[in-house]
Amino acid sequence: MRYVTLFLCLFLLFPWPVKAANGGGASAPAAGQASGGMRQGTQASLPAEARCGETVQLTADQPPLPGGTAYAGVQVSWTQRPEGREPDVLPGFPVSDIRFHVPGRYVCTVSVGYVSKGTCAGAAWHERGTHTLEIQVLPAAPGAAPSR
Repeated sequence: MRYVTLFLCLFLLFPWPVKAANGGGASAPAAGQASGGMRQGTQASLPAEARCGETVQLTADQPPLPGGTAYAGVQVSWTQRPEGREPDVLPGFPVSDIRFHVPGRYVCTVSVGYVSKGTCAGAAWHERGTHTLEIQVLPAAPGAAPSR
């Protein structure tokens, strides 16, 4: 039963299958975006600024996945953030949605990689690159609905 639970949790965290033959050309981040260092051809970027209550997109890219069944994904962890409610992260690949609730400076570590079938019916995370990203979150625009 615990293997089923582990599989379901991993499946829900990484629901975006990417075929190994997708080309995987890496492109440079758009102007006005911060990006961390590259490792093994991965990229990750966030806008430089956002407002509370807005949903911003974290974009990621990586080389083609190995053959077999593999699901691309990202993991986001906050290394610096203001006190208060933690940002909501809806992980996905190549785009993850993040909603901020408290203004301030945020720094996150983004791991780019993939999940594949491991031994004994398990799943294994294969990290391909780690990026440190920073974003400045401003107060909500006047007249904007409060964040939930």
